[in-house]
Amino acid sequence: MSETEVVNALLLPLADLYEAGINTRFVQIQPELCLDAYEVERGWLANAVAEGWLVRFARDCYQFTGKGYLAFAPRVKALRTLPN
Repeated sequence: MSETEVVNALLLPLADLYEAGINTRFVQIQPELCLDAYEVERGWLANAVAEGWLVRFARDCYQFTGKGYLAFAPRVKALRTLPN
């Protein structure tokens, strides 16, 4: 899995939750089985928390911040318009 594919897979559920306006829920992100994807995933999540794009709750539980949603909204919109 490429870095783009890993990040795209994370963005959609995070955006869905943010758009639903449910602040008491979070996305639980399970580690990938592939070591390369796991490293990319963990690195991106750590960076996203450091940038203020995500809030980390309990272990492996994340939620978009307003800043994070705005930063990735164009990419999420593009992903939703692409055919599966």
